[in-house]
Amino acid sequence: STERCGRERGIKSVVPMIDPSLPRVTMTDLRRHFGQILDEVERGHTHVITRRGREVAMLVPVVEYSRLRGRE
Repeated sequence: STERCGRERGIKSVVPMIDPSLPRVTMTDLRRHFGQILDEVERGHTHVITRRGREVAMLVPVVEYSRLRGRE
């Protein structure tokens, strides 16, 4: 599923909706707790990183990234 995303200067793009069950981490919390969050990623957990309430990135375990890329 996708959702519309408004951008600066009125440009709109379609972005995939990220699984709402995945934990969200704000940039502030990522800075404050990076080591703890990275430990969780090493244990197999994926985290969605948000900035100002908008999803901007994901921290994904290397094994999962390799699987998604078809490089197991």
